Amino acid sequence: MVAAGAAGVLFPAAFAGEALPSLVGRAQALGAEPVVSVSNAEEAEAALEAGCRLLVFSGLSVDDAIQLRESLVKQHGETAAGAHVCKLRQDHMPSLASDMESSWVLRDAGFSGVWPTENMYKNGMDDIHTGIFAMGAKASRKFCSTTAFTQKAEGAREFLGELLD
Repeated sequence: MVAAGAAGVLFPAAFAGEALPSLVGRAQALGAEPVVSVSNAEEAEAALEAGCRLLVFSGLSVDDAIQLRESLVKQHGETAAGAHVCKLRQDHMPSLASDMESSWVLRDAGFSGVWPTENMYKNGMDDIHTGIFAMGAKASRKFCSTTAFTQKAEGAREFLGELLD
């Protein structure tokens, strides 16, 4: 698997069931990083017990994902709880701006990454570049929201609203 170029393999915990520990172990034996997609605390616990260090929280709201991550960190410690990525739900993300805002919230909550919705690539390459750039920006919802950017700052050539349109 690794010789073919794969660095990791994704296992949905809901489908793996009791085979999850052997799947995680087999991926590690092949030199690939096992990534387990979880949608509740029981699946997350099973993935951690199986030795997985990277969890993808899928099918959860941003708030529920944050609560689950906090409970895992409280129970296992920051390092033992592994890295966390949140796959954003399409039904709660009507725009690229809300994907970006959610990514900021999740980053502030300690998530390692975000799996954006299809809003990221609906309108072509310009939006993909802008969206990825904005998600990685040092902006934060602690201080403002994406909708608060309505005027150009001194010396700026554009504002966030222009970048998203």
